[in-house]
Amino acid sequence: MMDRHLRKVYYISSDIAIIILLWIILTVTEEILGCPDHCYCTDSISDCRHKHFTVFPSSDITGPVLNLYFQFNNITHIDIITQTSRVLNILDLSHNPIHKISSYAFANIGIKHLKLNNCSLSSLSAVTFLGRLMQRSLTTLELSYNTVDMKLPDGLLTGINLNEVKMINSRLSSVSFLYGTS
Repeated sequence: MMDRHLRKVYYISSDIAIIILLWIILTVTEEILGCPDHCYCTDSISDCRHKHFTVFPSSDITGPVLNLYFQFNNITHIDIITQTSRVLNILDLSHNPIHKISSYAFANIGIKHLKLNNCSLSSLSAVTFLGRLMQRSLTTLELSYNTVDMKLPDGLLTGINLNEVKMINSRLSSVSFLYGTS
């Protein structure tokens, strides 16, 4: 009779051990993925839409994430993204009141598809996309539906082999020779 009670205690202890192990795995996985607080993340996606971010949390994004979705937040500016030697498939910052993107903001990261639609951009620096990794990776740049008159400087896209630039319904007040002078 004593053996039967010991077995039940043993099984209960095994169940508790499994629960603790699962909790540890989930906690470690979240840290490995580098999922920003309040976002939904998988091994390749960080979905941070509608999460009230006011700053782009570039230092919180680590691991193998390839697609970052930050639409419909309150991000007003993009500083230099601190990630190094990474190539993202998509960085979508659309529908944010972004009015400023720092010079060299994307110098340390590569992005295949950069979406900056429906922001409040008024200008971009000629060195916004400067950086070897960014220049080799950027294939699509979306700047559609920006609400203020936008000025694009000489050489903004120099060295970048874009397949597509979308600027639908953007009010351009000045477009210089985007690929530099010849």
